[in-house]
Amino acid sequence: MTSWSFCHVPLLTYCFRDHPYELCRWRVCSLLQAILGRGTQAGNSSAMVLYVPFIYQVSAFSVFNALGSLHAWYVTRRRMMLISGTFNSALGAAAGCAYSFDPMLSNVYVSVASLCAFGHFTLHALRTKTLLRLSAVTCFYYAWCVFLLAFGIHRGRWAYALRHD
Repeated sequence: MTSWSFCHVPLLTYCFRDHPYELCRWRVCSLLQAILGRGTQAGNSSAMVLYVPFIYQVSAFSVFNALGSLHAWYVTRRRMMLISGTFNSALGAAAGCAYSFDPMLSNVYVSVASLCAFGHFTLHALRTKTLLRLSAVTCFYYAWCVFLLAFGIHRGRWAYALRHD
């Protein structure tokens, strides 16, 4: 008998068969379990779910987006980074406040804010010569942009799933 297990890592969902005679297709869950002290034995693996409450996700998004926008403004003196960063952070804060009243609407707010932040950080990178050169900071910056895109898509999928609630 084959059962499916889902290992939810932030932004990525890995699915593997939990069958004693098959090897796990992805070793991410077992690696995370070993790191966190919940090691598994062969054939006795269990899915690990890392649950981060919505309000913490939104708060982290708003704070890091505001800090990133302030830093981008400070380095390049582009006022648009302040304006769009303020808009996206305020939309994220509104999503956190609205979550207890309407989870679907708050997921839409965060999805829109995250996708807008992805757009404005990506356009900022394309207009800044230092961010077009390859370096560790540039890789971190583009990883942040990809995170924003994935977070926006993830929250959009949740909003779509909650559309009839």
